[in-house]
Amino acid sequence: LAGNKFNANREGVRITNSNSVTFQGNTISSNSEDGVIIDGGSNVVVGSPFQFGGNVINSNRNGVRVINGSTGFTIQNNIIGSTGGGPGNSDAGIRLDGITNAIIGGSKTLAGNFVSGNRNGLYLTGGSGKATILGNFFVNSIENGITLEGSSQNQIGGQTEFERNIISANGLNGIHLRPDFANPLAPVFSNNNKIQGNYIGVNSTGTGNFGNGNAGIYIDGGNNNLIGGKVHDVANKLEEGNIIANSGASGVAVLEDNGMARGNSILGNNIYGSGKLGIDLGSNLGLVTLNDKLDADTGANNLQNFPEITFAEVGLVSSVAQGKLHSTPNSTFRVEFFGDNQANPNGNPTGYGQGRTYLGSVDVTTDAAGDATFNFFAPVSFT
Repeated sequence: LAGNKFNANREGVRITNSNSVTFQGNTISSNSEDGVIIDGGSNVVVGSPFQFGGNVINSNRNGVRVINGSTGFTIQNNIIGSTGGGPGNSDAGIRLDGITNAIIGGSKTLAGNFVSGNRNGLYLTGGSGKATILGNFFVNSIENGITLEGSSQNQIGGQTEFERNIISANGLNGIHLRPDFANPLAPVFSNNNKIQGNYIGVNSTGTGNFGNGNAGIYIDGGNNNLIGGKVHDVANKLEEGNIIANSGASGVAVLEDNGMARGNSILGNNIYGSGKLGIDLGSNLGLVTLNDKLDADTGANNLQNFPEITFAEVGLVSSVAQGKLHSTPNSTFRVEFFGDNQANPNGNPTGYGQGRTYLGSVDVTTDAAGDATFNFFAPVSFT
């Protein structure tokens, strides 16, 4: 199906139990329900990565909705929402209900979707998971750029610039992870997702102020998610850390208002310009959780104690730092170091740093009393 207009119907296009369908170069607008609904079937392609291969989908309820076990489908190179010559879709730009192994965008030229001005940009629910989400823009949403509701094992972004998503200027959160309470007795959590190499709260060059209204990434009930990573290879242009900037509240917030949120790794991200804290654990958003004896408290990410810098010296070409960590006895921790041009003026109390520029890390092991010290050298300046 190519080069058609599907306007002012109940549904623009319904693809039911059909296989190997390619849908490209169409305009789908002003339908009272969904613009494109894929109901069963496999190997359905919505948009193709070449000039005029994408669809324009706006002013519907959901732009594209996939239901009932559809498999092997791809959504690429579409304009979904307000930049397509009409208002955004009133619900989600793309909504997946109980769908696995979706490909949203891609790393090839023209593979990414431009999803703007919808209520939510991308909404995964009903046990959807294992999606590959690369090279897209999720911007100007009324609520969240991406919502994972009971959705696990998704890959959002990657190591290369071609896999990077731009997730900016959304009304609430850039990415929101939360449980699915469709069955209140057995909620489904959003676990084991990877969010890497994305630009959140900035433009496609990694600059500017296009912050999300609340948090860059907001985890309220979800475990073992990875935000960022350990690959920072400038020479080969590989980067797993995200830029998470200009958030209205905190850069990354992890809390347990709707369920347990433990083991979420936040590694190597450049977090700055947040209205409250760079990384915020617990429901008292903006309030620094102070260290406690043996790190015995519980809560979001176990309310992990933070390291303390006892000495730092900034040089023109190198910098050093020394410090200490008090936490769980006989345990190994990764301590990361960041540079910024000022202490964080926000949060309560103030001065608890954000991290504009990742510098490096050291691993430390606490003794039986829960204490460890560290020394760090960086061949760069903190400023």
